[in-house]
Amino acid sequence: MSRGMITRGEMQTLYRKRKIKKRIIYIVSCLVVIAVFCFVCVKVLDFCMPKKARTIAYEKQFTFGNSRIFAYSYNDSIQLALDNMKDSVDEQEDELPMDPFINGSNWADLSKYYPTGLSASEDYYENVVFIGDSRTEALMLYSGISSLNAICYKGLSVDKLETKAWVTLPGETEKMTCYEAVSRSFYDSYYLMFGVNELGWSNIDLFIEDFSKLIDHIYSVNTNAIVYVVSILPVTKAKSDSGTVYTMERVQLFNDHLLQMCKDRGDVIYLNLSSAIVDSDGYLPSDASQDGIHFNSNYCKPLIEYIQNNIYYKR
Repeated sequence: MSRGMITRGEMQTLYRKRKIKKRIIYIVSCLVVIAVFCFVCVKVLDFCMPKKARTIAYEKQFTFGNSRIFAYSYNDSIQLALDNMKDSVDEQEDELPMDPFINGSNWADLSKYYPTGLSASEDYYENVVFIGDSRTEALMLYSGISSLNAICYKGLSVDKLETKAWVTLPGETEKMTCYEAVSRSFYDSYYLMFGVNELGWSNIDLFIEDFSKLIDHIYSVNTNAIVYVVSILPVTKAKSDSGTVYTMERVQLFNDHLLQMCKDRGDVIYLNLSSAIVDSDGYLPSDASQDGIHFNSNYCKPLIEYIQNNIYYKR
């Protein structure tokens, strides 16, 4: 064999290498073509999608999650819609007072929070928790929402949050204090429902101090939390007239102090949930409760609807 000649075996090896190289180039080329085709299709569909359809998609996604999730996981048109909604609120800040009345005298610092203006679905409750007493228990039991989380106990008051191991975390059986439960869990939003067990206190300032301390504890666990201070729900007229503790005068007095606490802090939202169930005279309707204090299952629906229609997010 002459010097420099390629053997038959070497020829076969070289042929196989060239064949493999061609197949790789072909596969890569196909993948690139498919990727370009998909990209073009997405752009064409996005361009051709009617504006109305985009709006419906945005509302649905917003309803099933919070803004921090959908704004970055859906598409650019949704992010633009969210930005436009926030810009609209920004433009109205000079016109709106610091005590905006949204469906019932809620209060929020509009420089820090903005109302969504949309109704949340039941999925919203997966990432929120209600903390409170027996009225919170009733809401949890009668709401009909399986995903509703609650840290509550009958007779719980703000002065017992650090000392009484009465509550359990959702899905668990171990008893612990309310502060321990907050430290061992993590939610996007916290609804605080206290006050009915404290109506007999002579020192309202102590009530506000303990309440505010709970808020501080929540923020120490979750600095990005959204905290709602829920108004003390009303009592029936019969209950109010029967004594000196569970009266609407006392309820209103405590609510006034809670509202002032929210304004002084500026980092929480006052949710006037009472407005969802009061009668024309400002009392809990007589058919809403057997004892004049604890509402029945029929009155859970308007409470849940009010909560779902009054959602706020941080700026």
